[in-house]
Amino acid sequence: MQLSQKHQKLALAAAAGVAAMLVIRRKLRTKIRAAFDIGSGEHKLVVAAVNGTSVKVLHSEVSTVLLAQDLTRPGGDGALSAGALRASKEALNDLAERAAAQGAQAKAGVATAVFRRARNGEQHLKKCSDALALNLQIVPQSTEGELGFLTACAAAGREVACAWDSGGGSFQLSARVGGGGVRVYAGPLGNADAFARLRDMGGATSENVKAAVAALTDELPPAPAWLAAALQEGPAVAFGHRSSCFRVACDAIGASGFAPEDVKRATAKLVSLGDDGARADWLQYVAQGHAHVVAPASDRAALDEPYPEPHLALAKLVLVAAVMAKLNVERVEYHETNGSCLGFLLQEPFWE
Repeated sequence: MQLSQKHQKLALAAAAGVAAMLVIRRKLRTKIRAAFDIGSGEHKLVVAAVNGTSVKVLHSEVSTVLLAQDLTRPGGDGALSAGALRASKEALNDLAERAAAQGAQAKAGVATAVFRRARNGEQHLKKCSDALALNLQIVPQSTEGELGFLTACAAAGREVACAWDSGGGSFQLSARVGGGGVRVYAGPLGNADAFARLRDMGGATSENVKAAVAALTDELPPAPAWLAAALQEGPAVAFGHRSSCFRVACDAIGASGFAPEDVKRATAKLVSLGDDGARADWLQYVAQGHAHVVAPASDRAALDEPYPEPHLALAKLVLVAAVMAKLNVERVEYHETNGSCLGFLLQEPFWE
């Protein structure tokens, strides 16, 4: 039986109404969240539309604030200096304004190693968080590792065997064990520690680099059985911004992953260049040429900006070499992200 023209119009209108209602419901379920990852070397922000496990990034930004390096400065007293606190406050103000401009309905974030170490770190963070209504909290390394695992899986588009996150003051390797919860290896060292070690040894010579790698390797705890097993199942999936230690290694060799020999080769090249200016110029040149391989989805305009933190580039490779040697990491796969913001956006307990 055929519908009359009137009934056909009513059916079409009803269908359109249902479709519109579904769109409205989807929009109501979608939340605009501003995730802050306040690390030891960078203050990071990602604003995204989140619907269930779907994340659409609307804005991503990084502000370099080298807090861990300030904390390890010669003659330091275990507290962040007034200049470092001022730089952090200004960066948080700017990022909060950006989040508001993007229409963020909820704001939350985590702060990591340097705020656990510095005797005035917690006080500074609470003061800024309360003033800007950012809902920032200092988290333990176990939580960092869990967020890192979620971020690595999201960036790689699969459940990874092992995730590796590293920053200015600490690093974590994490894996899901036996189909259950995520286990975390909490590394007590970061880029700033490797930089301080090289500085105290007298600078970036081949001999000092080898000695620093050996010393840092000795300081690290051995790999537990669960981590050794995870590393046999696949590469360690690492992630981070353009300034991350993993990105430095990938830029230097022109690939989206690396092995211990690649890190050794990249380190030797940086040592041979002699100074930070030459290292910055060379890394900028090779990064621009290799971007389509190293980070295909990266913002090409950002590649025209000066290479980030060139004075730390060699120290970052020293840390990577030490960790790979101690834990027997045979292969690393890199994905570009803005810190652990992807994982944090999906962790509902932080947003309740």
